[in-house]
Amino acid sequence: MNTQFLKTAFSSCRVAVTVLFVIVIIFSLNCAEKKQDEWVSLFNGNDLSGWEVPEKGIWKVENGEIAARWDNENPGGSWIFSGKEFEDFVFKLKFMINKGGNSGVCIRVPNDSKDNPAYAGYEIQIDFNNPKNPTGSLYNLGKAYHIMDKYTDHEREVGEEEVWNDFEISAIGEHIIVKVNGYKVVERYDRRSLKGLVGMQLHDERSVVRFKDIQVKTLENKRPVGPTLEERLTNATGEFKKLFNGEDLSGWQVLWGGEWKADEGIIKGTIEDGMGWLLTEEEFSDFIYRLKVKISKGGNSGLTVRFPVPKDKKDLTWEAASKNDNLNPAFGGYEIQILNYEDPEITNPSGSIYNIGRAYGEKLKPDEWNEYVVYAEGPHMTVYINGEKVAEAEDTRSLKGIVGLQVHVIKSELSGVEHEPYKVWFKDIDIKKIK
Repeated sequence: MNTQFLKTAFSSCRVAVTVLFVIVIIFSLNCAEKKQDEWVSLFNGNDLSGWEVPEKGIWKVENGEIAARWDNENPGGSWIFSGKEFEDFVFKLKFMINKGGNSGVCIRVPNDSKDNPAYAGYEIQIDFNNPKNPTGSLYNLGKAYHIMDKYTDHEREVGEEEVWNDFEISAIGEHIIVKVNGYKVVERYDRRSLKGLVGMQLHDERSVVRFKDIQVKTLENKRPVGPTLEERLTNATGEFKKLFNGEDLSGWQVLWGGEWKADEGIIKGTIEDGMGWLLTEEEFSDFIYRLKVKISKGGNSGLTVRFPVPKDKKDLTWEAASKNDNLNPAFGGYEIQILNYEDPEITNPSGSIYNIGRAYGEKLKPDEWNEYVVYAEGPHMTVYINGEKVAEAEDTRSLKGIVGLQVHVIKSELSGVEHEPYKVWFKDIDIKKIK
């Protein structure tokens, strides 16, 4: 046989194999990319294939749904876990809970920590009777908002017992968002776990819970988890600048009233009716805003950040703001809540980014000096009280504006204080302007 012919044939085969190999690689990559962008069902509707079924509790498929209830012969709460770990994803499902029931959904639970999913990973609460962690809450990290009226403390649930409700949970890097029936109720940045299993819970003997339409979409997060917002702003160039000189109210302006005085290094705000703001004249975009505050019993106050002050003086009235939210510092910019009265059902407890990021845990000390620190960079904002993070959110309503202080009357039946002016004191007010 001709040697040259053999060489040519061998070379052609090698080229063909190489081309075929490249085609296979490209096809595999395309398939992988396609899976990244598509919803994948985690439940086939027929059996519990692909799930780690717990020994405790009765977990079974009924009418195309995963049903979980208490087992009196083998009592105990339990979790059912996916057989696969997920890193960056959107996870969604439908759930139905009985009246008085308690359940949850977990994400990013490390494989070796399945005995403690609510704290090793994250639990998203299902409980329509728990004021501390209502449905949608990121358990003991972020308290869920419900739907609320803008100018009152009344709120209503975004879901109900004994009907189907939707969960959509987004986890990308350290950023977690929970939606209930299409409403965003919690937003949090946290690094406790960045990868793990997802699953569902049976909590106690009173609970019967059902799940269906369980899907996940994996995402490719190309952004590495870098410094936190707080670290970035703390380490950014710039120095803190005093906003209050300790002697008078130079550089400040009053909106809507209230009595504001500077006395021995303290700004004192008092009001008999309505609300009033003391605002800076200078605008800020990205910053660290910090101060100390003390508030009297029954007091209602707040901080505003990024409020774009209207240029037309006719818009600087309460009457104008009552008709246009953009003219109210709490809604045109952002209000950080300060309260001194007890009400476990309050919609915006101290530290809340008003109606946007609900504060978790009561860190404000009544009738004592408290340190507030607000970090803001682009749409991302966090609030600390006495050194602990209490609230967080992303929002683009306003990215630049003035900052300031509020004093505000509340109803005597809420405050427990009658016929008394509402007082609040501020000191050590400064800001680090990033840009």
